[in-house]
Amino acid sequence: MNKLTRTALFAGLLAFGVAACGDDVTVVDPPAPALSVSLTPSTISVEEGGSVNLGVNVSGGDQDVSPSWTCSSSDSGVATASESDSGCQVQGVSRGTVTVTATVTRGDQTTSASSEVRVFRD
Repeated sequence: MNKLTRTALFAGLLAFGVAACGDDVTVVDPPAPALSVSLTPSTISVEEGGSVNLGVNVSGGDQDVSPSWTCSSSDSGVATASESDSGCQVQGVSRGTVTVTATVTRGDQTTSASSEVRVFRD
């Protein structure tokens, strides 16, 4: 088989392969970058009866989806935590220390971040 014949055969096979693909080609979007979350500040104090806001900082995840989060306290007898527009609103209840955790979901990814909150009495 000479070079011209091999070239023609290869071109024909390539054309057949491209034609055979037709509409069966599926383009897959790359996966979203890993979801990363932080809760700031990482340590804070609040007076009994007072409140502080912990900021939820989100990066990564599916950029076409807005993140959502839930906030929880390790001991609601010491401090309660609820969601706010920018993070977690923490209300001091009685003296002690708790861990406040924000669990963030964005697209099909979920991750958590925590801060330590010390409740004091003046």
